[in-house]
Amino acid sequence: MNLLAILVLACAVAIASYPVLMLPPRPRWVLVGVMCLGLGVTPLLLSDKDPLGRFVIACFVLTLWMKHFDIQVDQYRGWRVQWRSFAAFMLQAGGFVRRRLVDERHMTRADALRRLGLELPTLGLGLALAVLVSYPIWDGTPFLLEHAAKVTAFYFVCIPCVNSVTTLVRLCGGGDCRYHMEYPLAACTPADFWRRYNRTVQQFFWEDVFKPLGGIRTPIRSTLLVFALSALIHEYAFDIAVGRVQGYQLAFFMLQGLAVVATWRIKPKGWTKPIWWTATLVFNLLTSVLFFASFNGLVSFYSRGLPAWFG
Repeated sequence: MNLLAILVLACAVAIASYPVLMLPPRPRWVLVGVMCLGLGVTPLLLSDKDPLGRFVIACFVLTLWMKHFDIQVDQYRGWRVQWRSFAAFMLQAGGFVRRRLVDERHMTRADALRRLGLELPTLGLGLALAVLVSYPIWDGTPFLLEHAAKVTAFYFVCIPCVNSVTTLVRLCGGGDCRYHMEYPLAACTPADFWRRYNRTVQQFFWEDVFKPLGGIRTPIRSTLLVFALSALIHEYAFDIAVGRVQGYQLAFFMLQGLAVVATWRIKPKGWTKPIWWTATLVFNLLTSVLFFASFNGLVSFYSRGLPAWFG
């Protein structure tokens, strides 16, 4: 099967599971669990010679998992979802918490065009930087220098790209979907970074995992459990794509979780703000070596592969 056919199959299975929502809690959870396990192996339908394609399918499966889990949370609270609303939620890309979609700030057409006017030039700059750093200019240079340059290019492509797509969806009448990024490179602490980065997933973890685990009553435990869960789902996506357990994502997200716990209440101001911003940037660049070590298994991200000390 090809990539598109597998994505369509996974989406069809997720949408076709709607009648399961009518069942009592115990059989409903069992059948949803079986469905999720079935969806979880769909990346294996693609050839192992296409790890990037498998990764795309795994990420898509994760979005379906999160949406189904959110629907189960609504069901637990006694909120019923109609078929059309359920199908629309499964197909839309604006968030993973159905009850919070209506809270997104409405944007006028003029505001959307102004935002697009800022995002597209930034994306162009990022693409130009990505082309530059992709040339074989890294012989004899330290690994961390290549890493810093390529990760910078990655962020300058990724952030405006996903936000531009959201803006275009809004312009085309796709609703007030949630922006994925809110200037994460401006973050002054690791905790601030994760409030700004991938806000759709962050909202899911906040509403459907962090709060039920105790929320602000037990912030350290709840935060570490959220990052442990995030580590596991990232490990799933990368490991099923490359065909082996790596452990890089577990190390990365647990380090980040500890940093978030340590900076939870810190709000830098005045002359300390640039110092905190620099420290956060350096910390993220260093720890992201672990994240992009997994990414290097999908594509040749580093010109000379991973250094020997990764072994």
